[in-house]
Amino acid sequence: METRQAYRQILDAVSVTPEMEQRVLAGLRNALDRKGSSTYRWQPRLAVACAALVICAAAVFPLWLESRPPVETPPVQVTWGAQQFDSIADLADSLSYPLLLPAQVPEGYQLDGIRCLQGQLAEVSWQGDEGTLIYRMAPGNEDVSGDFTAYGWEDTLNVGAYTVTCKGEDGQVFLAVWNDGTYSFSLHASAGLTAEQVMTVIESLSPAEM
Repeated sequence: METRQAYRQILDAVSVTPEMEQRVLAGLRNALDRKGSSTYRWQPRLAVACAALVICAAAVFPLWLESRPPVETPPVQVTWGAQQFDSIADLADSLSYPLLLPAQVPEGYQLDGIRCLQGQLAEVSWQGDEGTLIYRMAPGNEDVSGDFTAYGWEDTLNVGAYTVTCKGEDGQVFLAVWNDGTYSFSLHASAGLTAEQVMTVIESLSPAEM
């Protein structure tokens, strides 16, 4: 009883898991059951001392870890291998496929950026007073927009030979994606466009001047 009381006093001072408590109690019971041994008198005391040492170590070690200064690690940066160009001709010349670009964009938008992502994905952007237009083209049939927003509605438009998937909110198209079986295209409008404006942009696609 004295051994168990001493053990309980130790447990009251520190926090241990139920699993740890069961293991310690099992060790004490084994020590107490060995009454035939000549070392019976000192084994319970030794068991209590060992239990106290284990429990204290378990309680102190996390505190020691918390007191250590944090190890600074450099932030992980993901690069898409973007290459900037000064002109549409330079971008078109760098690609392994014929680049198609809109010849018409809504009024008020001016050419703002020309770049290639991962060596294959062409991206051209226009900046306006209300927002940005981003047009993309790449080989394949996958969605190249990079826009995974859950928009409020989705519909399709037939524009020439293209079946265009449009997504948006409140009647405005924020994203249009389509492909011709060989190449994939996307048009993102941060401020939204009407369906008619989207159709005009897509209908104006033509080979980029080299």
